[in-house]
Amino acid sequence: MARDQLLKVHRSWEDWAGLTLGLLVLFSPWVTEQTSHSSAVANASLTGIVLVLLAGLEIMRLYRWHEVMTLVVGAWLLVSPFMLGYVTVTPLATLHFVLGAIIAVLALLEIWQDWGLSDEELGVHGQ
Repeated sequence: MARDQLLKVHRSWEDWAGLTLGLLVLFSPWVTEQTSHSSAVANASLTGIVLVLLAGLEIMRLYRWHEVMTLVVGAWLLVSPFMLGYVTVTPLATLHFVLGAIIAVLALLEIWQDWGLSDEELGVHGQ
């Protein structure tokens, strides 16, 4: 019974995981030592900052648009190596592809968990 409820409730660790993933995206060019491609570095910086801000907002008070925007940003990160032309920067492109997929799946999970909640119920999330 308890195992059935494990994925049906939005837990605060999910928001903290989103914050950690955002920080990893932010620093990914330096983690992979791929700082020579300027569009990749700019993309990682802007995308990472947006993800950190969205996760921080979710931790403070949850709104549905936080999760939807996280899904959009995760999907962007997934396709950005192809769209911005740094797919040949293999370690960074691979990391962005994988992180984008993880972020998008986590956002979809959170949207699914919160689908039937009212705005008031979302407001007390994590408290």
